[in-house]
Amino acid sequence: EQVYVGIDREFARLTGLRVWAYDLLTFTLLALTTVGLIKVVGFVLEHVLLLLPSAIGVRLSRSSRGVLAISACSSLSASLAGLCLAILLDQSPAGVVGLILLSAYVASLLAVRR
Repeated sequence: EQVYVGIDREFARLTGLRVWAYDLLTFTLLALTTVGLIKVVGFVLEHVLLLLPSAIGVRLSRSSRGVLAISACSSLSASLAGLCLAILLDQSPAGVVGLILLSAYVASLLAVRR
């Protein structure tokens, strides 16, 4: 159902799906995530953590499950690696995590899609 709503809203509405409910759920979760991340990690890193992992997942996968798995793994691994490197280099964790995710995104642009 979520895929139908994401691809063709009119068809989903004609088949009887409550498109407004999916919109409400999506925007509510996005708002809660944004507010929570801004309080925890800051404005810039919040945008990086919301945008780049999903962009990496879209570049490297063809299925929605693959995109979800790749984006979750890239976000988690970049956050952990960035925190460790920031401690070792005595730098800001937000900047290091951002650079790691940006590097991963550039690498995904250079990777050949199967």
